[in-house]
Amino acid sequence: MTMNCPQCGSDRVKHRSVARTTGTIVGAMGGGLRGAAAAGALIGSAGGPVGAAIGSIGGALLGALAGGKAGAITGHAVGSAVDSAVLGNRECMNCGHTFSQ
Repeated sequence: MTMNCPQCGSDRVKHRSVARTTGTIVGAMGGGLRGAAAAGALIGSAGGPVGAAIGSIGGALLGALAGGKAGAITGHAVGSAVDSAVLGNRECMNCGHTFSQ
């Protein structure tokens, strides 16, 4: 379905995804930090001094990856909902007007 700009009538309209992009980035960073802290502390506390050092680093890396992925998925979903319900998620490439569907 072709969208037309309500201001100038142009059909040169692109989809904007500001909240989705922001949500994905913030979710990945927050989830990664949370996962790194939780997994690093949990795994690192179980193996003595050497095991604690190695386990903390390995656990933090694995936790960061898992937490980052979960956070990115959640942030993407929330951002998509905000884009479609709240923000003007279309932009006219002719006049620059932003509007909702």
